Amino acid sequence: MGIVIFLTLAIGVQHVASIAKICPSSEWVLHKGTCYLIPQTSYSWSYGRALCKSLGGDMVLPTSQDENDFVQQMIYADYIPYNGINPNPWMRCQKTDTPRICSEDPGNYANWSPDHVDIGDCAVMIFHLGVWRGLNCSLERKIMCTAKPNSCSRSLSCAMVPYDQPRCLTNHTIDQFTMRSHIECCIACSEDLACQSFNLMGEMCQLNSATVAEVDAKYSQTLDNCAYYEYKLE
Repeated sequence: MGIVIFLTLAIGVQHVASIAKICPSSEWVLHKGTCYLIPQTSYSWSYGRALCKSLGGDMVLPTSQDENDFVQQMIYADYIPYNGINPNPWMRCQKTDTPRICSEDPGNYANWSPDHVDIGDCAVMIFHLGVWRGLNCSLERKIMCTAKPNSCSRSLSCAMVPYDQPRCLTNHTIDQFTMRSHIECCIACSEDLACQSFNLMGEMCQLNSATVAEVDAKYSQTLDNCAYYEYKLE
């Protein structure tokens, strides 16, 4: 992602030009640089993949345990009992028999179940376990589509909220990671729809789901080497 700092107005306030990642429509969810969509019906493997392609993406195929966990969480959150839709989603994987290898992505990550016997060549995720098994490709199952986001330029500012002592917002962390600069933390917050503010503690960036004005004062706590920031688009 290209980043250009074009103006600094005051200590703790940064104005940043960044490349925003925009999903095809508001129904898609952006997560770590990829857009995800769960159509609300079930399809065979081939028809489901064709639908995802018609929407500008492809059927989901996790490339890491982290992405597999995210897909499972999305599917689980979308689960509605007794609605007539099998909740186990297809994966973009048609396997070979021995060993279990996706024919399209033979070197890719996979999460095959050691405990479930395959009864077909198309991979499906067992939604409450997050593991995969082979299933008859003609059966109808839930699908999840993925797509690469579009890019556009935008401007945002990140302002440190001054306190007499170092303070940060606690008990509202939605993600945290080591950063190379506070600008990265600002942009990461702007790209997460749930992020309203962030804390900087040394090289640790913590994204928050609220601002200090929205929560009980007890969550604004004095912490050594901590700074609290809020951001806004301009």
